[in-house]
Amino acid sequence: MTKLGRIETRTKALPGEIIERRRVRRVSVALPVRLRLPAVDVGYHCTSVNLSLGGIYVSTRGLLAIRTRVEVELFPAGGLLPLQLRATVVRHGTAGEEAPGMGLAFDWVSEDAGEFLHRIVDSG
Repeated sequence: MTKLGRIETRTKALPGEIIERRRVRRVSVALPVRLRLPAVDVGYHCTSVNLSLGGIYVSTRGLLAIRTRVEVELFPAGGLLPLQLRATVVRHGTAGEEAPGMGLAFDWVSEDAGEFLHRIVDSG
C-alpha cells in the first residue's frame, strides 16, 4: 500500500484570481476506468475526467449512491494490466458545471497505482 502525500494550495486569492478550494492538485486526463461492485459482481465502464493523489472524477451516465465503495481499475495508455485502487463515491457531478459523473475518494492504492498517480500529477 502506498501513502499519498497532500499538496497544499493557497487559500487567499490575489485580486481577480480564483483559488481552487480542494487541497490536492488535479490533472485533466481521459483514461478508461472500470468500477466494480464486488458484492454483486457488477462493473461500470467509464472515463476519467481528472485525477489527483486523493481521488478521481469519472464521466458516466450511471451514478452510484454516495458512500458506495468500489474497486477501481485504471487503464493507463500503453499499460498491459490495469492499476488497482479502492475508492468511495463522495459526490455526483452536474451537467452544468462539468461532465455528468461521480467524484471518488481513494481509500486504498496499490504501489503501482501510487507511482502512476505521482508521475501524472507531478508532470501535469
